[in-house]
Amino acid sequence: MDRLVRAGRPVVVDAGLGPAVGWPRVRGGAPVAAQWLVTEDTATTLAAEALPGARVVASSHPLDAADEARLRALVAQLAPRLEALGRADQVPLLTSPFGGYVVDRIPGVAPAERARLVRLDAAVVRGVCWCAVVSVPPGTGPGPPPAP
Repeated sequence: MDRLVRAGRPVVVDAGLGPAVGWPRVRGGAPVAAQWLVTEDTATTLAAEALPGARVVASSHPLDAADEARLRALVAQLAPRLEALGRADQVPLLTSPFGGYVVDRIPGVAPAERARLVRLDAAVVRGVCWCAVVSVPPGTGPGPPPAP
């Protein structure tokens, strides 16, 4: 945000961030060109990237490209199985230190798949986070609707 402000770009935030960045930066109903979602965990990052019109502005994670693809594939395979069991609320836990425990509740998951998920989740945790800035059209995702 500081770099954008120094570059003269108009940057506004939702009211909840007013105390952190200063009240003059609060949106106040002005229309915006894009909404940026800042994520600090794998599940939220993957969810933000899946929003309609999403574009990753920046991403930081400790996995190499092959392991990132493996983790994405595992989540894509396991999430629908959890949802079919009525456990959609546990999908975000797949990409957390609790991923192995969640997978234990899914019938038919191969031990090698479980071990791979646990290994990849641990690598992300050791690396602090899989964080991102994702740009989405105004009114997409969480936050206030676009100004009229």
